[in-house]
Amino acid sequence: MRLCVFFLPLLLLSWPSELIGAPDDSVTVTVEVVVPPETPSDARIFWAGSLNRWDPGHEGTGFHPQDFSKELTDAGDDVWRLSITAPRGAEERYNYTRGSIFRVEEEPDYTYPELRSVTFDDDKTVRDTVAVWRDIPPEGLAERWPVVALEPADLTLTREGRDMSESGGILGTIDGPIMEHSDEEVALHSLPEGLSDPAVYAQRLAHLSSSYLLFAAFEGEDGEWDVYVDRDRDQHLVTDDHILTIPSDTASVEWAGTVSLREREAAIAHSDSVEITLRHVPEIPEAIANQFEEGVPIFAISTPMYHRIGEVNGHEFGVSVQMGSVFSNFFFLTVDRDGSGSADIGSGSDEVVMIDRNQMHRREQYFLAPTFELGGDTWEVVSIDPLGSEMRLRPAEPGDAPVAIRKDEPAPDWDATTVDGRSISSADLRGSYVLLDFWGSWCAPCIDALPKLADVYERFGGERFELVGFAYESEASLTRAMERHEEITWPQVLDDQGDYGEQFAVRGYPTYYLVDPDGIVVASGSELRGESLVETLERFLE
Repeated sequence: MRLCVFFLPLLLLSWPSELIGAPDDSVTVTVEVVVPPETPSDARIFWAGSLNRWDPGHEGTGFHPQDFSKELTDAGDDVWRLSITAPRGAEERYNYTRGSIFRVEEEPDYTYPELRSVTFDDDKTVRDTVAVWRDIPPEGLAERWPVVALEPADLTLTREGRDMSESGGILGTIDGPIMEHSDEEVALHSLPEGLSDPAVYAQRLAHLSSSYLLFAAFEGEDGEWDVYVDRDRDQHLVTDDHILTIPSDTASVEWAGTVSLREREAAIAHSDSVEITLRHVPEIPEAIANQFEEGVPIFAISTPMYHRIGEVNGHEFGVSVQMGSVFSNFFFLTVDRDGSGSADIGSGSDEVVMIDRNQMHRREQYFLAPTFELGGDTWEVVSIDPLGSEMRLRPAEPGDAPVAIRKDEPAPDWDATTVDGRSISSADLRGSYVLLDFWGSWCAPCIDALPKLADVYERFGGERFELVGFAYESEASLTRAMERHEEITWPQVLDDQGDYGEQFAVRGYPTYYLVDPDGIVVASGSELRGESLVETLERFLE
């Protein structure tokens, strides 16, 4: 589960070739924007559109184009200006934001306006008007749109009963496809005497430049690997930096240690150090192993999450983010609804709202208006400080908050068209047991599960049982996956924008639900993974 979530934002990128550096035949469009008088004097206003993946303020690093995300400048008299160069003929949709991960431009009645569009046909100037900023309360309503202070706290997050208060994932090598960095940030300038040609790994500690912790693995003549960590983070390794030895490819060994944080990193973490666990994983799914140079050791790394607590009208909620990220990119907003002392962040739970900027990228607009219920009131998140110090809320309509997908309760109704053009729906499948598989070909555990799913489909498929896949990826990617994995013979629905995943509260891949002939959810989670899948189906179908 966690590995898939970790890789998702990077493996789903798909850039039109014409955006990777504008060709000679390009034009420049200048936008002049009239903004509301209440716009703060220190505002940062951005053009957000498909040229820059709807990403305010992203100047371009790693996989991203370098030229299309620029901040507007204040030209005076409530007018802001920006010039954008793009290939001639490009047709782009866009809106304006003040740096929030949520769309903040609105109509005077506080509804979303239609997205603007521009064609880069000739050099020209386009004049726009922003009527209202969504996160600035109307006159007289400031008290109803509270700015909530978020204080550091210890929170317990769980998924299917397992503690998820820390974040886990695969540690990336600096020359692999899952890193975003400059060479200088991750260069090792000296090595222990007698050692050379290491495999170098990097873990980001905070969303700051040069905020990396470096590991290096050296292969000995006897096939052992010696692993070092740059403890003082000066990009120089010494003998005392040795942390563990991997005696063989099949050995599972680990190291746990504390790493000091620099001043700005400590301000984000509200701590002067972090505890990290590094574990060699000798058995790894092929889809992950293929991301690494053949023969190098592969490590799983566990790092702490940063947690905050806010309070509205005497009721508390939690906000948590993975180390190395910022709250304005991704966070879990949690409410301990059952008073258990922890919040369930797994699929199907109503104790969590997951805010992920990549959802906005996939829909190509700032569509998120995350809502949650607290103490009988429904609130919408309209902005959050990148470091998690405060959050702006405003009242939302009841019923907008997420609904749990629970066992022994009805599953949501759905209808879809499969990739081969066949109409399919929950109503069509009444009278049969239906296994819903939310997956993606980028997700290693999803791919590992395919042979087992093929076995149960062959064994149980028929009038009493159907299996339906909802693939969270591009159409081209799904097509390639089905060509490669010929065992996929059950219906597949393209869920490229995550609509079905959102409807079923999917917060990690793969996610499975078993729905009975009356449309009731009768099994989910671990009951439908590995050998438990067959046992569960036998219980209902034999």
